[in-house]
Amino acid sequence: MLWTYPPRVRHLSKGVRRTLIGLRLAGAVLLTLLLLRPELRSEETETERPSILLLADVSRSMTVQDGPGGASRFELLRSVLAACAPALEELGEDLDISLATFDGARNPLPAEVDADAALTEPTSVLPEEPTGARTAIGGVLSELSRSDADLTSVFLLTDGAERALPPNDTDARGVAALLAESGVRIVGVPFGSDGAPTAGLDLSVEDLRVDPVVFEKKRVPVSGVVRIVGGAGREFTVRLLTESPPARGPGDEVELAPVEPTDGSRPAIIVRPTTGSEEIPIELTFVPQTAGEMKLALQIEPVEGELKQTNNQRATVISVRKGGIRVLYFDRVRPEVNALRKVNLSDKIQLDYVELPAQPNALSPGLRLEESLFEPGRYDAFIIGDVAADAFQEGRKDFVDDLAARVEDGAGLMMTGGLNSFGPGGWERTPLRNMLPVELPRGGPIDAADARTQILGDVPMVPTRQGAQNYIMLLADAEANADVWRDLPPLAGANRLELKRNLPADVLAVGPDDAPLLVAYEYGRSRVLAFAGDTTWLWPLSGYDVEHARFWRQVVLWLTRKEEDTSGPVFVTVEPRNVVPGRPARLKLGARDEEGEPIADAQFTIEVTAPDGEIATLSPRAAGPASPGLFRADAAGTDDPGDYWVRVRATKGGSMVGPDAITRFVVDPRDLELDNPAADPALLADLARVTGGSVVPPEELPAFLAKWADEPPASAESTVLSRTPLYDKWWIPLLFVGLLGTEWFLRKKRGLV
Repeated sequence: MLWTYPPRVRHLSKGVRRTLIGLRLAGAVLLTLLLLRPELRSEETETERPSILLLADVSRSMTVQDGPGGASRFELLRSVLAACAPALEELGEDLDISLATFDGARNPLPAEVDADAALTEPTSVLPEEPTGARTAIGGVLSELSRSDADLTSVFLLTDGAERALPPNDTDARGVAALLAESGVRIVGVPFGSDGAPTAGLDLSVEDLRVDPVVFEKKRVPVSGVVRIVGGAGREFTVRLLTESPPARGPGDEVELAPVEPTDGSRPAIIVRPTTGSEEIPIELTFVPQTAGEMKLALQIEPVEGELKQTNNQRATVISVRKGGIRVLYFDRVRPEVNALRKVNLSDKIQLDYVELPAQPNALSPGLRLEESLFEPGRYDAFIIGDVAADAFQEGRKDFVDDLAARVEDGAGLMMTGGLNSFGPGGWERTPLRNMLPVELPRGGPIDAADARTQILGDVPMVPTRQGAQNYIMLLADAEANADVWRDLPPLAGANRLELKRNLPADVLAVGPDDAPLLVAYEYGRSRVLAFAGDTTWLWPLSGYDVEHARFWRQVVLWLTRKEEDTSGPVFVTVEPRNVVPGRPARLKLGARDEEGEPIADAQFTIEVTAPDGEIATLSPRAAGPASPGLFRADAAGTDDPGDYWVRVRATKGGSMVGPDAITRFVVDPRDLELDNPAADPALLADLARVTGGSVVPPEELPAFLAKWADEPPASAESTVLSRTPLYDKWWIPLLFVGLLGTEWFLRKKRGLV
């Protein structure tokens, strides 16, 4: 521009020429500055005072008197805070320090207490007595991590024992890791003893286990655990209680009475603890005399002088059904037979075993089968082991046809693995080929392992995501179930199963390379299982007797539709039957037509009546495509102990499907704070370690704070960089347009445009 523009304005006067060139040059300079994005920068140093919070536990476990001289934890906490007053007042001059209390959540300061005045009288933030029903350390820390961004240190004055319910049962250690990333340290000040209290006598029932479905006039095993504190050398009675007759609905209160002993049952036992604090496993049995739902309780008989008696009993509700389950099991002689026949020891399952040759031939013509074995209604389910289809032929009679007829009638069917089951056993030539949910390819030579149809070597059995929720695969509670299956010994080989295409079957367990091991299928009115394994006898051989027995019992109950109460057209079950206060009970419900088929479009009304008579209405939701016609609901609001009655009404097209289904569950009279009031200083130690803090004994807290008052923690300094951009001001475009516009106007006036 400096070279081409001046010659064009050379003929103008000197003043005009300089003005035009100056305007053009000023516009170019301004444009260049805009492209360089200039800004003004300045630095400022800010000082942040450390922010410290003292949190005092005011839950009911702080009333436990395990301090020196029989003082309660709360009395010690109050005295410690009072002794900290001088140090807190001095610290308040250099630090931002505040006090608060917590139990199930952080509590606001009392209205009459000023935050600054609390430093001179810290006990003013405390209530007269600790009354909190829960201790939610993790929940409170989580709240702090979200709300107090400037926090630098937290002093936790507590017994350290987490006693919280959803949604406040947050993992404290996980939250501490998040606080550590934000530079927050936790100082633990533990109160109380981490051992069981030894002063006084306390008897409690810690656990109760019984099958939710049992059968009348059959012996029912009941197990549990009782805890006895301060009763060494004495005798105590543990017994079963039940209703007689059972309650019929809300408001029908029936007092529990001791179960009467019958032949072969033991409903009571005497226990003798030998130490000051002891947990004793209990094994009892009883024989229910009538069918229906009944309340059953395990009780350690109260005695005079107990600290409390609300924990002497734990109750549940069981379903008593008429008759038992009969299963017919066909197999060759092998170790699996002996293990599976132990299912026959269950008082509600009768398993009859028929020995058959794997492959009948001239040397082994087979054992006689009787037509009476296949009479309609005689057996509820059939299990076929490592035997070929030909083993069911007796002359011209083929008993597979009779077996298939019983499955068509509704009997359950299961085929297990083996060298002669599924395809290798010739089952593709029988009517069962349409009932089994897997393909049946033929293998190699008879009674020989063939890699095309067999998985060789160790085969771990792993539940699928769907299988982990299935009744058959639940060997423990939901949290521990995966670990149990992981610990079970692997199967010694298995059959290769291939699912039939476009068949609504469920794969409950897989092996290597996700090969199906257990496949469930609803065939008409029957339930069918294809199980690739045949060596579950390895489980009890390795000490997993309970898991083995439970798996096979649940297989039988599922095959015979006995795992749920579906005797009526409308049904509802509750899991679990006894609930910890505050936790929801899970309901499963549904409706069936006259043919026993699920009614997927039924409309349900669900009412839950609490012990105080208050009625809550629930909304059902579909269980999912894997369980058509089955619905779920969660019953919350279970804070009060007692019986909760559930009533389900089903309608279709405005008409009732059948009578209302009624069941109930029990909320235990548990006291989370005081049933087991031992302190947990280990938790505080973990929180301090994770965050780089420390653990301070209560008696040393005043000196610890006084040291901080003499040498306050260093204030955090941060440098703040201020930037003032010069290129994005609103007037800069106007200036640029003004310069070029003025230059253009002057050139136009002089005839240059």
